[in-house]
Amino acid sequence: MAPDSSRHRYIVLFWPAIVTSTMAVISLLLLFGFSLFGNSVSDEAMPIVQNICIALTMLSAAWFTCKLFDVFFWAGVVEKRLGQPPSRLLVDVTRLLIVLAFVLTFVWTRFGTAPLTELLVSSGVVGVVLGFALQRMISDFFSGSALNVEHPFHIGDWIEVNGLAGKVVEVNWRATHVVTIENILVVMPNSFIAERRITNYNHPAMPFRTEFPVSLEYSVPVHDAKRVLMAALLDAPGVLADPGPDVILKEFGNDGVGYRCRFYLNSYADINTVPDIVATHISEHLWQAGMSVPYPKRDVYHTK
Repeated sequence: MAPDSSRHRYIVLFWPAIVTSTMAVISLLLLFGFSLFGNSVSDEAMPIVQNICIALTMLSAAWFTCKLFDVFFWAGVVEKRLGQPPSRLLVDVTRLLIVLAFVLTFVWTRFGTAPLTELLVSSGVVGVVLGFALQRMISDFFSGSALNVEHPFHIGDWIEVNGLAGKVVEVNWRATHVVTIENILVVMPNSFIAERRITNYNHPAMPFRTEFPVSLEYSVPVHDAKRVLMAALLDAPGVLADPGPDVILKEFGNDGVGYRCRFYLNSYADINTVPDIVATHISEHLWQAGMSVPYPKRDVYHTK
């Protein structure tokens, strides 16, 4: 990582640290009886002021802790090991848990366990109501969590779900965003993806193989057909030489002999352009070799 980017990464800690330190000092002074507001605050209102300052201190400390996680854990450990930014869903869930931990700590230290019990009971009732109202969103959230644990794809991978192929650009708590080859953004709910088959063109490793079918006349010897088709594949730009292409006989069809011209691509983004180049070169090589693609034939017999 460049020095400038490292410096910028640590700069984001400046304001959270300043705010947290300032609020901590103010809260400590109030707790030890220092009169920061003169006589404008009565003795009855002082506990309320103290609680407000401590609550702001806890929230700012949660903010500072989230920034520490962003700088030292997500960017310093996870991103370096994975070679890409972590999932946004995982980051957001971690931030939510950090804030919730600081809020519960504040309630427990200032008001005891009784408010926590009431909060848990009331949140349980509210949770049941919200569960029925937000079933789909909850399903998307847990499906997104499962996808982040299983990691069937990462940011930047080319995937295909339910016949739709695209490049993953974002995964959040509700949906996965993919950009298709036509440069169209498609947002798919996580529960929709979790219930369907996922094809990942980047794993287990790149490049990946595709094929182009060709049929030739029965009069063309098989070894001559394979030689011409292989020459066309090797001559086509975009077709990788390592691993190299190959030509196999697929079937003896009704109209001719079917071959499969198999070759490797560096990226799924070439799935439209390179096969077009391959088809053009195959057509040119067949024409130069005096071969042609068969057309459907039917023998018709007339009888009385």
